[in-house]
Amino acid sequence: MKRILMNIALAASILLLFSCNQSPLFYNISKETPPKDPVVAGTPSKLVYFTISGKLYVANGRVWEYDGSTWKQTAGQPSGDFKEVAATTGTGAALYALSVEGTGSTSTKLWKSIDGTTWTLVTNNTGYPILGGIFGASDTLFAGARNSDTSQAAVLYDDSGTLMTALGPVAISDAVPGTLVGAVQMGGNYYLAVSGKGVYAAGTVNGFGTSAITGTTDTKYKLNGLIALNSQVVAVGSGGYMIAENSGSFSEVSGASDTSYPYTGALAVWTDPNNSANQLLLAGRRYSTYTNGYWEVTLSSGDLPGTVTMNKPGAGSLTTVADTATYEQSLGQKVITALYQAPGVALGSTLFASTLKDGLWAYRNNAWNAEE
Repeated sequence: MKRILMNIALAASILLLFSCNQSPLFYNISKETPPKDPVVAGTPSKLVYFTISGKLYVANGRVWEYDGSTWKQTAGQPSGDFKEVAATTGTGAALYALSVEGTGSTSTKLWKSIDGTTWTLVTNNTGYPILGGIFGASDTLFAGARNSDTSQAAVLYDDSGTLMTALGPVAISDAVPGTLVGAVQMGGNYYLAVSGKGVYAAGTVNGFGTSAITGTTDTKYKLNGLIALNSQVVAVGSGGYMIAENSGSFSEVSGASDTSYPYTGALAVWTDPNNSANQLLLAGRRYSTYTNGYWEVTLSSGDLPGTVTMNKPGAGSLTTVADTATYEQSLGQKVITALYQAPGVALGSTLFASTLKDGLWAYRNNAWNAEE
């Protein structure tokens, strides 16, 4: 009898020990969100808002639009394998979509729509027929481009339906891909971020010189993203660095550089729906198979403070999510290629994320999941 009681006690102790050791596993399982099948699958492009139609757009094979309730393929779009979208604002506001023809990436077409329904082909006689990387910088569309033998790169701009050269030529090499990775407008200047070269600025669309801005040319940055904040232009790179403009030159942002966490190029400003004065800079990061997602940086009056703290979602007092654990078991495991918060009103203020091979995601009902 004594031996039986001892065996029971031993078994109970082992069970208790096993349960304690497994508690993190059970906790993680409890925080998992049942995955959905994304309506926009694969690797979607960045998202853009077109002021004329009042809709959001994204591309992945076809052009998709969002009216505040559902995603659907845009009616009347041309044939082609659409890889990117962009939009401009102002009196000449337009929506753009870049398609790749055939099986390679050397035959491209740029389409333009002023109403989101009717599309026209943008003329390109610049000598740089291979397009890749399109961005709307306020009233102007900029497009990265390469020549036929891919030895030189350039940045083009749309001049009333015809592409013209804004910057170039740039000699392409292993250290200088020459890809346009971002374009913004701020304070009367246009800014272009070119991988391997740096960030360029000009007051007019064809006024770019041959030299990049001081503090942006170090090849260790490996620039892949650019964003305009309230009064500051910020760039990030896959080298793990964030740089920001101050008084006409760029410098590394204190607290934001870590070569262990390369930036993906995804950048967005998130505004608290309950208090528009509270804002975060969101930056996609990449680390390991199950540790990716994005950083949150609290902004001060819409710009970066002198030294920043890079928080995981849910860790800071101002955050985009309800709790860190649920985020880490969902979007925190995905590589994010683009982030965008809907501008409000009819479209709401939903935060969206394009992922690498895992489709389009959104934060709804206190959880990240694929958009159905």
